Amino acid sequence: VVVLMNVKRVSGSASDLADATAQVAGKVVDALSNILSVRLFGRRAHEQALFGKAQDMEATRRAKARADVAWMSC
Repeated sequence: VVVLMNVKRVSGSASDLADATAQVAGKVVDALSNILSVRLFGRRAHEQALFGKAQDMEATRRAKARADVAWMSC
């Protein structure tokens, strides 16, 4: 029972982390594909803010996933 509860917890964290990582990858692809538009129209600060938010979310979810795995291994 305890193992199943821990697996469920880590599984949720892993899923959240995968979503956040995919969003960061999507932001990178979007920024690279839109680089000419960004340079032409000067939205660099906007693009950086979007990417920064995605990175922050991924870092938060990565820390939670690591904490869940560490908690489970104790």
